[in-house]
Amino acid sequence: MSQSTLTIDIKYNTEALNQLESQLEHIAELMDRIRGRRDNHLRQIVREEIRQFVNHEIRQSGMFSR
Repeated sequence: MSQSTLTIDIKYNTEALNQLESQLEHIAELMDRIRGRRDNHLRQIVREEIRQFVNHEIRQSGMFSR
């Protein structure tokens, strides 16, 4: 049985690949920022809800009074 070898020459544009890599890294950084902002925003919402609850309870029933 005879064997044959097939060689394939693949050419690619390293500049385009480097640019794509850079863009993907930038997108990943933006996603991290978005996640951080969303988490901070959720914390702010929870804090505000707690503040409103405490103020309401203080006015209505004297809860948390000294």
